[in-house]
Amino acid sequence: MSSLRLIVAAIAHRPLPHLLHGLLMALASGLIVMLVLVAAQLQMRAARDAAAVDLVIGAPGSPLQLVLAAVYHLEPPSGNIPLAAVSRWAAHPLVAEAIPIALGDSVGGFRIVGTTSGFLSLYQARLAQGAAWAAPMEAVVGAEVAAAGVRLGSQFVGTHGLTEGGQGHAHRPYRVVGVLAPTGTVLDRLVLTALDSVWALHAVDGGAADTADHDHDHDHDHDHDQAISSGGTAPPEVTAALLRFRTPLAAATLPREIAAAGGLTAARPAQELMRLRVLAEVPLRALQGLAGALMLLAGLAMLAALNSALESRQYDLALMRALGATRWRLVRLLWWEAVVLALVGVLAGLLLGHLGAELLGRSLPGRPVTGAIWVPAEALLPLLALALATVAVIMPGWRAFRVPVAATLSHI
Repeated sequence: MSSLRLIVAAIAHRPLPHLLHGLLMALASGLIVMLVLVAAQLQMRAARDAAAVDLVIGAPGSPLQLVLAAVYHLEPPSGNIPLAAVSRWAAHPLVAEAIPIALGDSVGGFRIVGTTSGFLSLYQARLAQGAAWAAPMEAVVGAEVAAAGVRLGSQFVGTHGLTEGGQGHAHRPYRVVGVLAPTGTVLDRLVLTALDSVWALHAVDGGAADTADHDHDHDHDHDHDQAISSGGTAPPEVTAALLRFRTPLAAATLPREIAAAGGLTAARPAQELMRLRVLAEVPLRALQGLAGALMLLAGLAMLAALNSALESRQYDLALMRALGATRWRLVRLLWWEAVVLALVGVLAGLLLGHLGAELLGRSLPGRPVTGAIWVPAEALLPLLALALATVAVIMPGWRAFRVPVAATLSHI
């Protein structure tokens, strides 16, 4: 009888213990795969979103909040800054470009960003349909916004804040004149328009005083208060500016110069991204520890299954020895049995991990995670399964090696 048929027969003889430790192996490896996929893709997405921005300047406050608001568009910003301050630093010899942005409204949960055409070149965006904005109240939408129903030629009304349900500007709707091709960055989830659109809209609404009153009625969501009118005698203001350096020397000197000048916060997205990774490290380590514990438990279950199986297979092993099988062949059969179970569990875990990552990505805005990619770290899982199977078979293999043929057969 072939070794494969012997292994299948041994597993079929005691299916429940083998099924349980295979299930544990699948759950453990699936959790590990899902963590690897999610962590890798979120880090790549965050790095891609911030890659083109060397420095962000905004109102005094938390640098991390400034980056989350102005680069990742996940948080409400802390205030506004004069457009004159942006112009001052844009003229600095170490600055290649400074792109102002004015935030405050959203549509369907997607943020509306008042900016200049430089914002498109910052992300190397190209138009899939239509053209760029050329007049106030014209808008260009990202690929995900268009997929959500805000299509070319349609009109929409911006609402205060980041979430749906805020006070709307029904008297001044936007008109979509362009749709951007997918970029794989935060740009896909934005609605872009001219600074003049945001200024004019909030000037009609009564400027900062009006939006501040509205903020009091909506759980202090300050996001809508960040695009202040340029009408009247008030100088124009923006939420923040995205800077690109002319030379690497600027990274060492410019943030200190801005801090020394006062009135502004300067934040480097690369540094804040590192802070985010540190903050996420603790829960990620906890989940990795849980996955490791499950994997260890699967190994112990495998050891217990193989060891207990020997009690009922003593006669079979002794008979194989009597028919000419060597001790090492018996040990190899046990090892292959453990390897087959471990690899089947890992393959099932790979499937579960990718399926879990895909379902998680579909539940998140912008689908930042997918299960349709392969991360090189996943290749280590089969090797880990082989090592675990080898360790688990040491004790049962030693017992199989020392099966007393004559004594065992004489007691049957």
